[in-house]
Amino acid sequence: LKELAAVGLRCRLKTYVQDARILSEGSPGKGLYIIRKGVVSIVKRNSTGDKLINRLKESNFFGEVSLLDRSPASASVVAAEDCEFLVLEPEAFDELLANDPVVGTQLLLVIGRVMAHRLRQGETSDMYGVIKDE
Repeated sequence: LKELAAVGLRCRLKTYVQDARILSEGSPGKGLYIIRKGVVSIVKRNSTGDKLINRLKESNFFGEVSLLDRSPASASVVAAEDCEFLVLEPEAFDELLANDPVVGTQLLLVIGRVMAHRLRQGETSDMYGVIKDE
């Protein structure tokens, strides 16, 4: 609980209305988005337009790849309903790792485990709060 508070203190609260674009594929990553309220759609461009890859709900997160390697966003994220996020920006993440390495390491472990699970399950599986489109 203390560790969660240490991360939360470094986050910014952001809200988006339904249909707002939170991240655009190919744009610079803005940090780790932890979903406090709402559902988001993860979409990727292809030759026929945007393809829905996944939906994520409360207690899940996105933006972890860009946070770790500072690469552009690999997909777009759109608010499927009104949403609220805790956002850990790259500078705050770096500060956490430098000044509180125990908490930083725990956060990296959580991110790594979720990424590993997502890779094993594939992009459209029901994992950690993902809502499948039927």
